[in-house]
Amino acid sequence: MNAKGLKLILGADPLLGPLTGIGHYTRCLAKAFAVNAEVAELKLFAFGRFFDHSLLDQSAIQSSTEQVKQGAFSLIRRKLASSRSAVYCYEKAMPLIEAIRLTKHTDHLFHSPNFFIPKFSGQKVVTFHDLSTVLYPQFHPATRVALSNRQMDKAIRSDAHIICDSDIVAAQLIQHYGLSNSRVSRVYLAADDEFRPRVQTECLEALSLFGISYNKFFLFVSTIEPRKNILRLLDGYEKYASTTASPFPLVIVGSEGWNSSAEHQRITQLQRRGLVLYKGYLSQRYLVQLYSAATALLYPSVYEGFGLPVLEAMQSGTAVMTTLGTSMQEFAGEAASYVDAEDSDAMSYCIKRLSEDAEWRHKSELKGIELSASYSWQHCANETLAVYKKVLMGQHYATKSAGK
Repeated sequence: MNAKGLKLILGADPLLGPLTGIGHYTRCLAKAFAVNAEVAELKLFAFGRFFDHSLLDQSAIQSSTEQVKQGAFSLIRRKLASSRSAVYCYEKAMPLIEAIRLTKHTDHLFHSPNFFIPKFSGQKVVTFHDLSTVLYPQFHPATRVALSNRQMDKAIRSDAHIICDSDIVAAQLIQHYGLSNSRVSRVYLAADDEFRPRVQTECLEALSLFGISYNKFFLFVSTIEPRKNILRLLDGYEKYASTTASPFPLVIVGSEGWNSSAEHQRITQLQRRGLVLYKGYLSQRYLVQLYSAATALLYPSVYEGFGLPVLEAMQSGTAVMTTLGTSMQEFAGEAASYVDAEDSDAMSYCIKRLSEDAEWRHKSELKGIELSASYSWQHCANETLAVYKKVLMGQHYATKSAGK
C-alpha cells in the first residue's frame, strides 16, 4: 500500500440480482471500504465492466436502463448454473473481456468475493466461502460442480491470496490443495445490525403473518436443498411432536433450491398436519422479527463455510441447535446446542429440551448475545484490509504444489 492509500477493485457479480449470502458479504465489505480512509479508490467490477457505487444501495430506485442490465446479468448467472453450453461460452469469452478492461488497472489490488478470478496481472485476493462442491458434490448440480471446481483450481494456480470464513474451511483448503499456511487467511463473517433482541410488540407483523405466538415456535432459515439436512431435521421434529401434547410449530423460511422435491413433499405433508408453516422466501423485514421471536433456531446443516443463520440467531437473543464438528461449532462455542447431523433422535431430544427447559435455553440466549458482540462487519472489513496489506507487502507465498 502506497502513501496515498489502497486502490481496490472488488468483484461485484454477487450484487447483481437478489442478494444471497455472498451478495451480503460483498455489499457489507464494499460499504465499509467506501468510507475507509485507508482505501484511496474502490472500483466495483462484474462481467467485464465497472459499476458505480449506486450498486451498493439496494433501496435506491434505479433507472430502467440499469434494471435491464442487471436483469441480463442475473439471467447469465442462472444459465451458468444449469447449462453446459452457457458455461463453455462464459469460460471462453469472459476472460478475454475482463483482461481488456483490467489492463490499465494493475496498480489496484483485485479481490474476488466468490472464487472467480479474472485474468489480471496485479495483486489478487480471493474468498473461498466453502469447499462444498469439492467435498460434497452430491449436494449440487453437475454443471455447478464442474464450473465451481474449475474456477477454484484456476484461483489456486494463480498467485492469489485466499480468505476463508472459518478455520475449518482454511484447514480443508490447505490439506486438499497442498497450500502453504501463509497463502490462506481466516476472516469471520458478521450478521447485519438489524438482527437484535426484540420484545413481542416489535414482532407482531411477522407473528401475524404466520398466525403464531411469541417464543412458541421453532425456526429454520435457509434455501431448501439437501445439504441443509432438512429431511433428517423433519424426522427429529416429528419425533418431538409425537411425544409432546402441544408441540411448538416449525416455521421454515427459504426459497426452493436444487433437487429439493423430497424436502418440499415432506414439508407439505407436515403442513397439512399443522406442524410446519412454510411461506418460501421472506424479506429481511419479517426475518429479523422471526429470529427474535422464535424459541430456537434449528440448523443441523451437514456442511457450511460459516453458517450465518446461527450467528443471526445468536445476535437476536435466540437459542440455537446446530451441528457437531462444523464451522458453526467453531464460532458459536458454548452458545449453541449440538447434535450429530445423522442422528434424528438426538435432534428430537434437543428440540424437546429447548421447548421445555427455559433456564437452560435462557443461558444459551445470554451466551449467544455475549459472543455475537465480537463479530461485526466493521471488524470483518478491518481484518480483510489487514490481509490486503500483507499481500501488498509480499508476506504470502505460492503453493507447495499446484493441487491434486
